Amino acid sequence: GGNVGIGTTSPATNLHIQAGGSGAFLRIEETVSGEETTIQLLGDATRKNWEIGKQQVGNALTFASSTAVGGTTFTDYRMTLLDSGNVGIGTTGPGTSLVIARAGPDANFGILEILDTSAVAANVGGVLSFAGYKTTPSSVGIFGKIHGLKENATEANEAGYLRFDT
Repeated sequence: GGNVGIGTTSPATNLHIQAGGSGAFLRIEETVSGEETTIQLLGDATRKNWEIGKQQVGNALTFASSTAVGGTTFTDYRMTLLDSGNVGIGTTGPGTSLVIARAGPDANFGILEILDTSAVAANVGGVLSFAGYKTTPSSVGIFGKIHGLKENATEANEAGYLRFDT
């Protein structure tokens, strides 16, 4: 099959949209009430496929993987963004700004990992900060932190400690 160009006579990909000065936009619209609008990303039969969809129920943007390798049934919702701004990972109904749900923690990493990519050294590691407005919305302050830090600079040694700051 050939490539299709919109605004170009030399499309470089299967669908190439080119706009001069007004921005390039792609609009996918469903006009029947209660229907979903989706983009499916399908590969070969050795991998799971993905669907990005605008769900009518709950007015959510969802990311779902196929239920089987090479499948086209998308009910395994991995991430949801509600119109309220709430984000759910592993849940379609996040009740707060961020909800991460999982049946059980990974044996090695738990459910949430905060990774510091600094070189191996003592007293480096991930930090979880708690912040809010000090006075006005333009003045943000950090009220507390939880640090997970490496105890030493020895390679492959996982000895660490927690430090709490207020």
